[in-house]
Amino acid sequence: MSEHRNQRRVEAQTLVSIEYVDPEGIETQFMARSLDLSETGIQLELSRTYPVYTVLTLNLCIGEEILRIKGRVVHQKSSEDRRIALGVHFLDLHEEDRKKIQAYVAKKQ
Repeated sequence: MSEHRNQRRVEAQTLVSIEYVDPEGIETQFMARSLDLSETGIQLELSRTYPVYTVLTLNLCIGEEILRIKGRVVHQKSSEDRRIALGVHFLDLHEEDRKKIQAYVAKKQ
């Protein structure tokens, strides 16, 4: 698998609240743990899987603030302990939120 990222990722372990609305309009909320973060996306660890292209709403704690960000699942990988690592690309990220994430990533490097 080739590496396509243009943004530097940093380790960022925090809880993330996730919302998913299925095609029938039923909303599910659950928690995940972030593994790493960049200006353009995040890798999450959770116990359930979602197909590539699934859109999720993330409530992500950055410093003292909670950012509400939409993201699309771009890849997933299962581990031996049945945990799932999801790669999520941020969608329509507000410039103010992007700057907060940039500052967080720069501070962690």
